[in-house]
Amino acid sequence: MPYNNYGYPPNVTSPPPNVGYNSNNNSLPRPDPKVNILKDVRDKVNKDVEVIIKELNDNLENLLEDNKKLLENEKKITNSIALFEQESLRIKNNVQVFENKNKEIEQKVEELSKTEIVPDEILILTPLMNQLVEVVAEESTIEDMIFYLGKALTSEQIDLTYYLKHIRALSREQFLKKVLIKKIRAQAQLV
Repeated sequence: MPYNNYGYPPNVTSPPPNVGYNSNNNSLPRPDPKVNILKDVRDKVNKDVEVIIKELNDNLENLLEDNKKLLENEKKITNSIALFEQESLRIKNNVQVFENKNKEIEQKVEELSKTEIVPDEILILTPLMNQLVEVVAEESTIEDMIFYLGKALTSEQIDLTYYLKHIRALSREQFLKKVLIKKIRAQAQLV
């Protein structure tokens, strides 16, 4: 189709509306307001997308950090469970050993309760040991006598002269008994 001098089809003598041509003055065409609106909308959408992407990246970093901590905690929990199971097994084994020993002791006690116990047969002493038992008993008796003499003196049941006379004799005898005990223990190799 041929065009006239204005660049329009031959039957059109003036520019169509909305092409940005101002017929009143011969100035340059005006920009279309729709283009500006579209540009503003596109800029706003781009900014919003940038904000959303930044938020998503921040959230992703937080989630990755949380995931790392969760994995570390899972490892710790797994290790703790393994240690707990080992300890539980050890305790079960100890309980089993204890129950076995307890059964053994119960059997021994039952066996002993069926047999008659004769104290003289349990403690069979050599003549040397018999002598040691007698001397230790005598030394303990002297010690008791010294204690009761001291008590009688403090309660004024005896006078000081009587106390000193008997304490001297008892102390000498106690000393001799202690020496004899030492000799018997050395001879019996109990020292």
